[in-house]
Amino acid sequence: ARWPTIVAAPQIQPASQTIADLFAAFLTDSEARHAARERSLKQHRQYGYVCRALDKHFGGASRANRISPMAWTDAITTLYGTLSPVSRQNTIVMIRTIIKWCETTRDATFTTGSALRSVPTRTRRRHKRMQPGKMFTPDQIMKLIETCRSIHGNPHADPVTTEAALWLMINGGLRQSDLGQLSAGAYAASDTAEHGVRGWIDEPRAKTEAYRRFPLWPETADALDAALALKRPAWAGVEKDDPDQPEPLLRSLAGTPLYTETSSLMVNRFKSLRKRAWPDPESPGRACTLGWFRHTHITLASPAPPPQPG
Repeated sequence: ARWPTIVAAPQIQPASQTIADLFAAFLTDSEARHAARERSLKQHRQYGYVCRALDKHFGGASRANRISPMAWTDAITTLYGTLSPVSRQNTIVMIRTIIKWCETTRDATFTTGSALRSVPTRTRRRHKRMQPGKMFTPDQIMKLIETCRSIHGNPHADPVTTEAALWLMINGGLRQSDLGQLSAGAYAASDTAEHGVRGWIDEPRAKTEAYRRFPLWPETADALDAALALKRPAWAGVEKDDPDQPEPLLRSLAGTPLYTETSSLMVNRFKSLRKRAWPDPESPGRACTLGWFRHTHITLASPAPPPQPG
């Protein structure tokens, strides 16, 4: 008998929520998205850094709807004013995502004014243009590969696998995560080379499932075949919550992947290789990173027509 009265009663508006409560709820949801493989661990951690920084700046007990646009402007300037235009823009996008989630999921109210406006595209382009070059020269790439070959037989190194990784990264413009996530089934081997192509990598990107297929140079295929011929422990997986994880294309001699969300053997190997190749700390080669492989590949390959099988 009381049901009509209950449903007819005015809806009680949720009380203003604290920053700490809202951010905690967002990070709980973000962790669930990571567990469901909808968000990478790196991205989840970046959201955590942003939430903690804002929580500390405003004070966790602050009410979301009582933070003024001027306070938001001060927060962005204080916390992120010294970042590069590109990094500041990326952070602003993350903050927008957090706020939108809180508004749509927790009925929170934020008034940020123009504090979260985008960094002008012109400013970001100029920043990128003014940065020092982040591309390998052919001599630098061959220097790294020759350094790999110079330590063959070292029981504490795995130069054959490292060389195959270097060839793959420049051949296909792979990031270290792309390299580590390539499955054994991605490699379509070929015994003969046709039109400069000996085999293919054919597998979507693990992060986005975007289509990815690229031909292998004979040098890349040779290095990859040599690495795959090495004896390794049988694949038993590394993720306890994912027993069906496919075997990576490249693994260390101990059987571990070259990259996971929590570790990267390839980064450590590359740092050691870079020091061997350029012993002088002041050498320009010491500035290179794994990211240069992708940047070099994209810059040089983007004008080229897509290759055709056969």
